[in-house]
Amino acid sequence: MNKTNHYGFQKLVLFFSIFSLFTPTQVSLAQCENDLIPPVIDLNTRDTITHEVDNKYVSVKTRVTDNCSDSTQISVVRQMNLNPYILGFYFEKFTATDHHGNVAVRTRIIHVVDDEAPTLTLFTTLPIITTVNKPVDFTKAIIFRDNYDAPSDLIERITIAQSSLNIHEIGIYFVSLFTKDLSGNFSNTVEVEVHVVDDVSVEMVGKSALKIFPNPAVDIIKLENLKITSGKICIYDQTGKLVKTVLIEDLNNSTEIKLDGLIPGCYYLELESATDFIRKKLLVM
Repeated sequence: MNKTNHYGFQKLVLFFSIFSLFTPTQVSLAQCENDLIPPVIDLNTRDTITHEVDNKYVSVKTRVTDNCSDSTQISVVRQMNLNPYILGFYFEKFTATDHHGNVAVRTRIIHVVDDEAPTLTLFTTLPIITTVNKPVDFTKAIIFRDNYDAPSDLIERITIAQSSLNIHEIGIYFVSLFTKDLSGNFSNTVEVEVHVVDDVSVEMVGKSALKIFPNPAVDIIKLENLKITSGKICIYDQTGKLVKTVLIEDLNNSTEIKLDGLIPGCYYLELESATDFIRKKLLVM
């Protein structure tokens, strides 16, 4: 009797051992036959990321797993509406489908931003000459540059950081200025020297008898009544970009400048020397 029970116990243990070996596989196969579980998509990034404007976008590869399908049985479709050259929010959507037709969707939000600060540069180290009680336009003495925003946007946001200027009294003053772009990035600070003088001083310092002809011009201009012996003449376009520079070693009351390479439009001609700073508007046809 005991012997029989012993053998019976051995058979029972063997039966459960075999059952325990094969049942999980059979259950797993049964589950996969009726698989309703979608794949899992790991973006490998945060749900929302930032991207610097005007830079090429390189997508971070996702990782997709599934309870029944291996990587060769999962299809992934990527859709994106990104424009890396315009600020804003964009999406990058990933749709994964396993071999049973279960679908998963994950979306990465891409925030295109501008984190680069604008820069201010002085046209010249020479002072701005103005008369008593006349407002000073500092923007004509500064070149505004930014990777995204236009110079006009920066000019609108010009701010005086520090100033000793009093336009009602003759004297030498200093004004520190900065600006910020539309994204809130602050520029460097530049210091402008301002000389407030009377009308007679302007005639002496600026030598305003300078003449430019023809104006409007086509391909050549001539300058007359220059009472200096050395210096340079710079021509800037309306954005403040330097487009032409002419060095002057010996002026004989007249000099000729070729305008080759200048497209029709409005320009500013500036004469700079150790003692003079003269600005004239020049039209090119």
